[in-house]
This record gives sequence, structure tokens and C-alpha cells, in this order.
Amino acid sequence: MNAKNERDTGNAAAPFAPTDRPGAQPVAVIDIGSSSIRMSLAEIRDGNVRVLDTLQQSVALGKDVFTCGSIHKDRIEECVRVLRSFRKFLDEHGLRDRGAIRAVATTAVREATNRDVFLDRIYMATGFDVNVLSEADTTRLTYLSMLPHVRRENHLARSTVIIVEMGGGTTEVLAVRGENVILSNTYRLGALRLRQTAEQLRAPAAQTRELMENAMDRAIDHIRFSVPKRGGVHVVALGGDARYAVQALTGEQAPEGMIGLPVRSVASLA
Repeated sequence: MNAKNERDTGNAAAPFAPTDRPGAQPVAVIDIGSSSIRMSLAEIRDGNVRVLDTLQQSVALGKDVFTCGSIHKDRIEECVRVLRSFRKFLDEHGLRDRGAIRAVATTAVREATNRDVFLDRIYMATGFDVNVLSEADTTRLTYLSMLPHVRRENHLARSTVIIVEMGGGTTEVLAVRGENVILSNTYRLGALRLRQTAEQLRAPAAQTRELMENAMDRAIDHIRFSVPKRGGVHVVALGGDARYAVQALTGEQAPEGMIGLPVRSVASLA
């Protein structure tokens, strides 16, 4: 298994040195997820993207949506505070071109019954026009972001690659061989969603674990049935849970880039 790491700074006061390279265009992307809000700052030059910094704040939107279906007013205001701090950070570093800043939201906002209220409040308070991504949008972006890594690594280019990204609300699975997509599916198995479901059931710990394992086993069986095994299979895990696994197994914070781990060692975390 390979874990792809992303660097998080933990707060919006992280240092950021704006580029002065000729022809480099500074850009920023804000991702409003189910359990956190992240902002990545980068520069684009000659078609190449170089990430300069990543800021992150925990905001558990999914805790509201996965239990009552909507985002609580207090949680909306928490998002406003975080996004205002991101806006201030961008302004202080001269990134004011709205065309160079993109804000997106995923599962929690997409499923919220009051998502229009949420989006209007964010826009009025911060000026960020948030685009809610569909599952198809998310899959397409995952494919485009991982394709260069698959091409660059010979052992991945010659085999079937299963890309797994477990977020707070869903787990996205994309299987590719070369540049061909073999499987694309989104499972309602997110870390935060599972935790909220377990709390709602109020079942004994052993029964809750069994229910979760059964749901995951069904997803795994579907993947096994759908993905051919000829030529070898590699799994690439993305996101915070993958970084946590690397840290738990190695005792060190996950470094940049792709980290190879034997499947047997990952299984020991169960």
C-alpha cells in the first residue's frame, strides 16, 4: 500500500512566502470538508503546480449533517470565522484576485438540507463563492491529480491501481490501469459518518464494531469482484487517515510524497 501525504500547518497563521519567480501565478484552493476546512496555496508556472503551503482548521460540519440533516447556526458561524481568517491571510499576502481563488465543498454541505443558507452566509461574510462538488466532480479531480503519480512510478504504471480516499462522510474508490478507469464508486463510509451512526445506535461497542465491519466488508467484496487481479494490484491511500496510519506504524510524521507500506503492516492496525 502507498500512502500519499499532504502537509498540514494546523492553523491559518502559518508562514507563507509568496513567489517572485517570473511567470509564476499564485493560486489558492479552499476545501470545505465534513471534518475540517483546508486551504492550499500554490504557484502555477509553465503548466506545473508547486504547492507552497497548506492551512487547516477542524470544523465538524458532518457531525450536524450526519445526525440531523442540516448545519447548525453555530457551526455555520464557526466556518465563517475560519474562512475570514483565510481571507485575511490571502489579503495580507497580496492574493486578492478572485479568479485565482477557488472554494469548494464536498459531502457534508452537499447533503445538508440548508446548504443554500450556508452558502449564502459564507458568501456574504467572506466573499468566497463556494462551489459544491458532486460525487462525479470529486472522482474526476482525484483521477486527474493521481494520474501523474501513476505515470511516474513504473510499478504503478504496469499494474492495476486502486486509489482510496476516506473522508469524513464518504470513501471514494477509483481503480485504474494505465489511464483507463476500471471502477469508480463512492461508498457512504466516512470516518465521521460511521462515528455519528454508532453514537445514534447506542449499541454495545462490540455490536457497533460488527455493524461497521459488515458495512466495510460489503464494500470490499464489491471492489474485489469488480477489479481484475492480473498484472498485480497496488493500493494508494489518500487523506488524513492514511497519514495517521503511517505515523502509527512508523512512529514518525509521514514525509512528503508517496510512502510504501506492506499490506501486512497496515492490517496490524485493525
